[in-house]
Amino acid sequence: MKITLEFEDYIDAEPHLKGLDYSCALWDFNQWLRHQLKHGDLSDDKWEVYEEIQKEFFSILNENNVNLN
Repeated sequence: MKITLEFEDYIDAEPHLKGLDYSCALWDFNQWLRHQLKHGDLSDDKWEVYEEIQKEFFSILNENNVNLN
């Protein structure tokens, strides 16, 4: 399959060209959150905060139709 996108300038094209970089950064952040919740030495209060951050993170991804798989 061949897909051609055209842009007026680099500023408009940059988010599209960096899509893989953004995807990797989101995946890395997800893995970090997961590690903190599974293996981090967190107090109950901190664990709840991390869990809330993770829920909001997934909510934002879902709202934007982003799948990290």
